[in-house]
Amino acid sequence: MKKTICVCLVFLFLVLIPLQVMATEEPTFLVGDGTAKPGETVQVPVSIANNSGIIALRIRIAYDADVLTLQSVTDGTLFPGGTVLMSGQVQTNPYTVIWEDSLSRENYTQNGTFVTLQFLVSETAAPGNTTVSVTYDTGSTFDTDLNSVAFSTRNGVVTVQQPQTAPELVVPEGATTVVDADRRFIYGLKLSITQTELLNDYLGVTGSGHLELDSNMGYVGTGAKVRLVDDTSGETAAEYTVILFGDLDGDGMVSNQDIVAAKNMNAQIVEYTMDDAAAFAADLFEDGMLSNQDITILKSMQAGLITLDQSTKEQHKA
Repeated sequence: MKKTICVCLVFLFLVLIPLQVMATEEPTFLVGDGTAKPGETVQVPVSIANNSGIIALRIRIAYDADVLTLQSVTDGTLFPGGTVLMSGQVQTNPYTVIWEDSLSRENYTQNGTFVTLQFLVSETAAPGNTTVSVTYDTGSTFDTDLNSVAFSTRNGVVTVQQPQTAPELVVPEGATTVVDADRRFIYGLKLSITQTELLNDYLGVTGSGHLELDSNMGYVGTGAKVRLVDDTSGETAAEYTVILFGDLDGDGMVSNQDIVAAKNMNAQIVEYTMDDAAAFAADLFEDGMLSNQDITILKSMQAGLITLDQSTKEQHKA
């Protein structure tokens, strides 16, 4: 009994395995896959695999005309003989391709790219997948004995990617941030601001980009650089300098060191221009220059007598 069962199992194994191999070797028309963004072109090959032998074929290519526009169909010169005939209008959908060498006495068994399709992706195409399908005419696909040759088909997919837009620095809703596009200064922040607070609460990015900050201190201070990086190119699209009014030394706070720095600039011991970050942060009287009034306001801030609105420089008694 056991011997009989073993013999049966071996028989099934020998029978089923060849059937699986045959199934995988079925003649097939295949459409390749492609990826493109709206407004770009994409090449999609139509290939033949496991060709058992033919002297003629007729296939039809269909696609979503709202997403793709067929621009051209190029013969892949897969078969050395015969003639490839195509639809008269390239915009015809489905698009028909015919090949035949009816006088040939031998079947063609070549495998590879039969034709290549070039599509233009619509500017208004939404991100996602769209199918390019292939079907064939059984009566027009035959061998030297004029017998129809059965083919399976595998459709292709064109993946429409999200278009990459240029990054732009923006101010989140409700934030007090001021972006001076001419000087490339960022102010309207708070004293003792952390990196996380700056990047999450006071600044934002639209488009394909992100922000990088070069400050290594616990607090972000005057002079710190904020870079807007383009994710597509990896390059810096713009660079901005942080300004905290009253913070001249870049530690994110108002201290005696800031008063000393302001006095040195006011006495012209230290050279500066008003486009320098520290000088701009010291102009608290807002007269476009460094003066004794700026130092007086700075001392009042350091002593806790007043607070300064970092967006408008308006003074408030503590």
